[in-house]
Amino acid sequence: MYLTYAEALYELNGAITDGQLNESLNLVRGRAGVAPLTNQLATTYSLNILEEIRRERTVELFQENNRFNDLKRWGIAEEVLSAPLFGPIIEGTDYETNTDLYDPSKFQFGEGVKQYTVLKDLRER
Repeated sequence: MYLTYAEALYELNGAITDGQLNESLNLVRGRAGVAPLTNQLATTYSLNILEEIRRERTVELFQENNRFNDLKRWGIAEEVLSAPLFGPIIEGTDYETNTDLYDPSKFQFGEGVKQYTVLKDLRER
């Protein structure tokens, strides 16, 4: 209810005060031990408050069957759900050579490749 209240306040006024954040969204964040969201924090890190409220709702209501309806209600379902999905194919496994397990020719939209360097960057630190 706190998340819905924060979202409604923002949608109604086009903004939300720190006091309103403290009586809604930050109660949820505080329970999880997460630092409170403030307008100053959003400004400092170039965050969009509405996106942060929606992100908080997504995280908090994970696996409660609200996401699809939220995406439709926010008018972003087509954009979010049509984004390419990537999953790992681990080199040196049966997936590389066994087309019964992995056959990209059967994919409706083909196969995409995305290079990730995060793990490499972490190992170098």
